[in-house]
Amino acid sequence: MTISEILEKLDIPTTSGYGKINSLIEDGLLIKAGSDLASNNRVVEKYKSLFDNVNIDFNNKMTVHVQFTLKLL
Repeated sequence: MTISEILEKLDIPTTSGYGKINSLIEDGLLIKAGSDLASNNRVVEKYKSLFDNVNIDFNNKMTVHVQFTLKLL
């Protein structure tokens, strides 16, 4: 998805959303997955999550289960 599509799907405000998504990109949690042509004929990058699923359990100890995305591109 493009950044705009991610923000719209998650109903996140544009200003704070771009900062959060750029942080995820810098940290390697969102990776480039191609590009698309926007309605104004500009090329926009598409991104994909590094994870398919993350589950954090806080019973007596913290347990983290991560399912990585098998096909990144």
